[in-house]
Amino acid sequence: MRPLLFALLYAALVAPASAADKPVDDTRAQYATRLAQAGDSVEARQALAAWCRKNDLDAEMTKHLEEVIALKSDHGEARRLLGYEKVKGQWLRGEELAKSKGWVAYHGRWMPPREVGRIEQRKKRFREVSRQRSDWANAWELKTEHFKIKSNCPAPIVQELAKSIEDCHAKISQIFKPRKSQPIPLEIFAKQDQFVRESRKAGIPAGPGMLGYFYWGSESGIRCYYAGSLERTLGTLFHECTHLIIRSSYNEPPIWSNEGMAVFFEFARVTDAGFDIKSVPYDRLWHLRDMLKEDKVDLGELVGLRGSFEYSVEYYPQGWGLIHFLLYSNNGKYLGALQKYYELKVRKDPVADFKAVFGTAPADFKAEWEAYIAKLEPANAEELMAAALAAVDYRAEVELAKGYAAQAKAKAPTDWRTLACEARVLLRQAELDNDGEIAAQALAAFDAAFEKRPKSKKPTMRELQFDYERGLACVYTGEIARAVSSAEDILEKDDFNAPAYRLLALALCSGDAQSRDLAEAKEDLALAEDLGPGHENTWVKARIAVAEGKADEAQKLLVQAASEDRFGFGGFLYRREAMRLRARNAGDDVEIIVPGGIVPPGEE
Repeated sequence: MRPLLFALLYAALVAPASAADKPVDDTRAQYATRLAQAGDSVEARQALAAWCRKNDLDAEMTKHLEEVIALKSDHGEARRLLGYEKVKGQWLRGEELAKSKGWVAYHGRWMPPREVGRIEQRKKRFREVSRQRSDWANAWELKTEHFKIKSNCPAPIVQELAKSIEDCHAKISQIFKPRKSQPIPLEIFAKQDQFVRESRKAGIPAGPGMLGYFYWGSESGIRCYYAGSLERTLGTLFHECTHLIIRSSYNEPPIWSNEGMAVFFEFARVTDAGFDIKSVPYDRLWHLRDMLKEDKVDLGELVGLRGSFEYSVEYYPQGWGLIHFLLYSNNGKYLGALQKYYELKVRKDPVADFKAVFGTAPADFKAEWEAYIAKLEPANAEELMAAALAAVDYRAEVELAKGYAAQAKAKAPTDWRTLACEARVLLRQAELDNDGEIAAQALAAFDAAFEKRPKSKKPTMRELQFDYERGLACVYTGEIARAVSSAEDILEKDDFNAPAYRLLALALCSGDAQSRDLAEAKEDLALAEDLGPGHENTWVKARIAVAEGKADEAQKLLVQAASEDRFGFGGFLYRREAMRLRARNAGDDVEIIVPGGIVPPGEE
C-alpha cells in the first residue's frame, strides 16, 4: 500500500496564522495631535509635511507643503515635492513645465518626443509578433520536468503558468503518487476559437463554455486556452491536472471523489511562499450552505452518481464540501479511510463501497458534515482577503466584502495586500453603484497599497494586475492622463500585457470629448484581443460604442459581455449597466455609466 500522505493536506490547513497579523496603528489620531500642537512657522509646517510624507498621508502632506510656499515662496524642497522645477528663474509645473522642455501631448499626458517614438515602436513590434503567434502553426514549446508545453501566448504568461502547474503537479503527486510517465503534453491556446478548432481536429467537441479539459487513452494530456487572467487559467489547469493524476493513479474513483478533489485543487492559491492548498473557495462554500438551508442536499444521492453526465453544476460544491470534511474534520479522523477509498481495486456500487470503507452510509454523515461546514469561516488575513474578494466578485455583496476586507486590514495593517484588497472591494462598489466618491476612495486605497508594496525589479503578473486595477480607478475618477500613464508603465515592464492595452482603450474612450481618441482606443483594444479574448474586452467595446453614440450596439455588447461572465462580477456589472443604458434610452431620469465621471441625462 502507498504511504499515507493525505496528512500533508491536513498539516497545511492547521498551520498557524501569519505573524503579520497584528493591531492597527492609529496614524490619524497621531496626526490630529501633531496638527494641534504645530506652530505656524515655515519650519513647523515643513516638519508636519515631512511627518505626513513618512506616514503616507499624501493629501495632508500636499496641504502643508502649500502652506510652506505660501509663507516662503522660494522654498526649494517644498516646491520640488509639489512637482515644481525652476526654469530661467521661474517655478513651473504641469503643462507650463512640459512645454518649457519641448515635450508634446500624447494621449492626455506630456512626454518627450523620443519617448513617444519609443512607445510607437513598441506597438509596431507587438503587432508583428502578435500576427506571427496568432497562428497555432507558429506556437512555441517549453519543456519542464513534468510537462511539454506548447503555446502561442506571450512568453511571460506561459512561464508563470508553467511554474505554477509544476508546483501543482508536485503537491498532487505527494498525495496520489502517479505512475511515472513521459512529460505530459499541455497545449495553451491564445484564443478560444483556436482551442475549439484544434479540439475538434482531435475529435473532442469543445463548447463555448468549456475552458479546458484533460484527455486519456493511448495519449494523455491537457488542453485549454488563456481565459483572460492568470487566476482563471490556473484554476482550469489545476482542476484538469488533478483529474489526470487521479486517473493515472487509481481505478476510476467515483465521480464525486474525482470532481470533489479537482475542485479542491482548482482553488489553491499561488503565493510568494509557494503553492497553498489550504485556501477555501468561499463562493462554493456559500453556495453549499444555501443548498443546505433549503434542504437540497442528499449525500447518498451525491455519492451514488455515476459519470460526468449526471454530475451537474449543483454537485460541484457538494463534492468539494464532502472532500474537505473527510480530509480535515475531527483532526483527520477519516484520512486513512479516504486513502483506502481511492485505492479500491474493485468497485461495485458507489454507495455500498463508501459504507464498506467508512463504516457508515453517506446519509449518516450528514449531521456531522453540516456542523463542520457551518463552522468554516475565514480566520487569518489571507483567508479574510479571499472571502472579501469572493463576496464581491461572485455575489456582488459589497457590504459583506467590506466587512471581510476591514477584518483583514485590522489583522495585517502593514501588509500592502490587505490595503489592495480594500481598494479592490471599493473599486467594485464604485463600478456597481456608478459612484465617483467611492471611486476616489478606491484610488486613495490603491495609492496607499502601492506605497507599501515592496519594490521589485521584475514585478509579478499579480502585481501588474494590481497596477491595472489602480489605473482603472484613475479612469473612474476622471484622471485620464494618469490612467494612460499607468497603462504605459505596465507595458514598460511587460509589453504583452492584455489588461494594459485594455486600460489604454478604456481611458481613450472616456472623459470629455476633447480628450477622447476613439480610433486609438479601437487599435489598443484590438491588441488586447490579440493577446486573449475575454468579457472585459467586450465590455470596453460597449464603452466605445457609448462614446460613439451607438446606444443599441452598446446594449447588445453589454448583454453579450454578461453572458461571457455569467457567474462572475462582470455578469452583475454588465447587466446593471445594460439596464441603466436601456432606462436612459427610454427617457427615464437616470445617470449614464461612463468611466471618467458620472454624466447626468442631457449632458452627454
